[in-house]
Amino acid sequence: MTGHPVIIPHMLIFRFLTRAFFLTFRTPRMKGTSKRRAQGARHISLQKYPVPPNLRIRNRNGRQQRLSIRMQSPVISTTMPDTDPFPLIQEMDVCHISKICTKNSLFAEARIDMLRRHLNASKGNAMKSMQQRVVAQKDFIIQTRRDLHRIPETAYTERKTSAYVTDALTREGLQVQSEIARFGVVGLMDTKKPGPTLMIRADMDALPIEEATGLPFTSIHPGAMHACGHDAHMAMVLGAARVLSGMRDKLNGNIKFLFQPAEEGPGGAKPMIDAGVMENPGVDYALGCHVWPGIPEGVIGIKPGVFMAAMNRFDIKIIGEGGHGAMPHLCVDALEVATQVVGALQRIVSRQMNPLHPTVLTIGRFHAGTAFNIIPSVAEMSGTTRTFDTETWKNLEVRIEKVVRGICEAMGAQYELNFQFSYPPTVNDDAFSQRVRACAEKVVGGDRVVEPEPTMGGEDMSYYLQKAKGCFFALGVGREGGANLHHSKFDLNEDVLLIGTEMYCQVALDLLGRSGGA
Repeated sequence: MTGHPVIIPHMLIFRFLTRAFFLTFRTPRMKGTSKRRAQGARHISLQKYPVPPNLRIRNRNGRQQRLSIRMQSPVISTTMPDTDPFPLIQEMDVCHISKICTKNSLFAEARIDMLRRHLNASKGNAMKSMQQRVVAQKDFIIQTRRDLHRIPETAYTERKTSAYVTDALTREGLQVQSEIARFGVVGLMDTKKPGPTLMIRADMDALPIEEATGLPFTSIHPGAMHACGHDAHMAMVLGAARVLSGMRDKLNGNIKFLFQPAEEGPGGAKPMIDAGVMENPGVDYALGCHVWPGIPEGVIGIKPGVFMAAMNRFDIKIIGEGGHGAMPHLCVDALEVATQVVGALQRIVSRQMNPLHPTVLTIGRFHAGTAFNIIPSVAEMSGTTRTFDTETWKNLEVRIEKVVRGICEAMGAQYELNFQFSYPPTVNDDAFSQRVRACAEKVVGGDRVVEPEPTMGGEDMSYYLQKAKGCFFALGVGREGGANLHHSKFDLNEDVLLIGTEMYCQVALDLLGRSGGA
């Protein structure tokens, strides 16, 4: 009892001086910290919170580690502004900052969860995020798209386009092979380290459409336009080539950047495969995308399994006996025979096809006659078939010829049928598609990745997917009032090209990165 009057004042004085010291030198208190800590929250706001250049952190195992961080901004923001305050920092594990020490201050404890994109605690050095690397090439990607949009060239006339792509790949230090299947180009990035080979594909040809967009970089070639987005496809792959060429030391294996002619027909993929583009080194994975007005801007669509239909083209010529319109009994009316053929062909789908196997048969061109009072001797038509079923695709020629032959024999006419097998179904590998989806979620977030319905559109990307595990995904460019593909006013928001480019790069890093692999 006698000692208490002496001890208590000293303790009070010590506590008062300690309190005064911290009030003098501590930094501003983070608003809401106590409330969040009480709720067990793992995320806190660090805005307006000064960060010293040297941190001593204690991880969950109790080990202390000192980090020296180069800062371009004195402020950490959890909103991740366009100018990233950690431009050199990639990744860190959840850790507990027990003491943030500087020469004369002690910061309050804080639990933070700034993962993966910002600190690499294991190496202690910093690395740009993939998004930053792509954004740094924004001007290049957009200018590339505009350059290529100005010089559209239809199937197997892509001379200027091929030269442009060859020059761009050569400037990135790649091993470039050109004039494959006439105008195809491949740029090989060999990391000189063992690993899988990824192929990233773009198509180069334009459509025979007169452009009506009014863009300042509109087509300079009359009657030709990039109305299917192939200019965007090339720009994204060339952008990925530039980004990934700067990351060779972080990758294993090889990347082939492939540019093919004639996707719109008659098809450039198969001739390029026949020329050996899938070999030396052998391609393990094939990746490609198509801009997609049916999906909102910036949304990525990935469909495992069958994504696009098999397609064929057919041309039919009906040959009859022409004559005067007043004397049909002396003629074999080719026009009448042809109309009977058109109706009967539609019944192949409605009465001969399994309704559980969707099939489309369309006559898109029909021509007969020269005057109102002349029974034509010739009628011509052209059409296409689409189906997801490979067996149905292979058997349609036999069914069509059977119908045409029967009608012509019954009505006394002759016929010529030219049936062209075009592209097989586009089938994405299930496992690889899931891997690509995981990459898409990193790029745009899980809520902006969708599984689109299969489409009756056809693509010769299908031939590459028969040779390697692959994924052909959709990049949304849909917006209110926007024109569809193959329209003279088709255009897109060029900012979306950065998402496609980052997708290619993210998949490449996932497959070929030091921690990735097959």
